[in-house]
Amino acid sequence: FAVNNSNLTINISNSNNDCLLTTTNVQKVGGFIGSVLNNKNIINGTTINFTNCENHKEIKSSNGSNVGGFIGFVFNILNVSAEHCENKGNILINNTGENIAVGGFIGFFTDDMNVVIDPKNVLTGTNNSGSVTVEGNPSTATVGGLIGAIHEIDGYLRNYSIQIINCSNNGEINVTDVKNDTQIGGLIGNMTKNGYFNVEIKGCSNKATISAFSSPNTCIVGGLIGWVSRNGRSNLTISDCNNCLLYTSDAA
Repeated sequence: FAVNNSNLTINISNSNNDCLLTTTNVQKVGGFIGSVLNNKNIINGTTINFTNCENHKEIKSSNGSNVGGFIGFVFNILNVSAEHCENKGNILINNTGENIAVGGFIGFFTDDMNVVIDPKNVLTGTNNSGSVTVEGNPSTATVGGLIGAIHEIDGYLRNYSIQIINCSNNGEINVTDVKNDTQIGGLIGNMTKNGYFNVEIKGCSNKATISAFSSPNTCIVGGLIGWVSRNGRSNLTISDCNNCLLYTSDAA
């Protein structure tokens, strides 16, 4: 856990997580970092760099809300980068009643910075091969092979960017018994309310089965991105990508 750090750089390289993580009522869970956040007024914030890292073990979360193979929750961080990293551990969330976001790399990526900065976040050659399973009747669920949700407050004047280059999801995604909205993507589950925001996805693929058993009126599934909504003054570019998923549902 890291909070309100000005000019902090975290470099993690050639490292693995080889420990099974089992948590109960822990809201933010990650194979390497549970939560990293800054106050919205910190201009020179935290930078996190992963290089040649892997999560090898399963993550089991009972009543967690933001869960990722590497980082559970990212809030107001200047830069996050990952190069040649992989989550190989299965992720299982059993949640009763909460809103959840889960991803093979990052569970929930968000910010509400109100200062003029130029944050850049890059995932290169980073893959998920662990399965992601959500059960237990949560209120809402956003699930992605790499990132569960990218959610930002619209209207702040800066050029926030995320690049996902040559990445893949090879882990099955299984979501059951969600009460309300469910958004599932092979790479990103939900991208919503992003102002002045740029996302580039290039040379990426989803090669895994997605199974969703939920209300047919509230379940949205995409091979690459599940749900894109209310992204004012933003750009989304997808190039040289492939989806090979087999999608199954009880919403027949």
